[in-house]
Amino acid sequence: MKKAIYGLKQSARVWYEKVEEALLDLGFTKSAHEPCVFFKHSGDRIIIVALYVGDFFLFSDCPALVASLKSELAEGFKTNKDLGEISEFLGITVTRHQDGYSLSQAHYAEDILRRFGMSDCNSVLTPLESMVTPNHSTSNDEDAREYQELVGCLMYLAVCTRYDLAYAASQLSQNNAHPTAESWSSA
Repeated sequence: MKKAIYGLKQSARVWYEKVEEALLDLGFTKSAHEPCVFFKHSGDRIIIVALYVGDFFLFSDCPALVASLKSELAEGFKTNKDLGEISEFLGITVTRHQDGYSLSQAHYAEDILRRFGMSDCNSVLTPLESMVTPNHSTSNDEDAREYQELVGCLMYLAVCTRYDLAYAASQLSQNNAHPTAESWSSA
């Protein structure tokens, strides 16, 4: 097969290889730590390109570099539209401030609280007030599945924006197979 067809497994890989080649030809360097991040220095200025599925995220302290890259990319790729400055991505709200950006998942956290019947809960100062220890009690599979969903939601928060929840989510996950009333309460 000489051409990747949209929707097939190899099409994403072929697209990435084409984008990678184009960015490297434009003088970008691929990040050693993240294959979907490319950067280019132009004097004391920098432009960073982050790829996600079919989207390009452009970051720079120089609007002229961004405009130049957009026109260069439009020559090699069909660009449907420029969505402007980022405001939300994967459920993460991005807010620009004078000194940088802030990330928030407040809507996602509120959705989690509603989903698990905790909309009227009281907040606490620490994410996990007491040590949760693994247990070997019996619980039905439906309870375990719902508990795993809750812990998974907390882990997504911890990975993206709420690093303070990482330890608590890790401790709670130890009861994924057999959650108890105590582990539910802690979660």
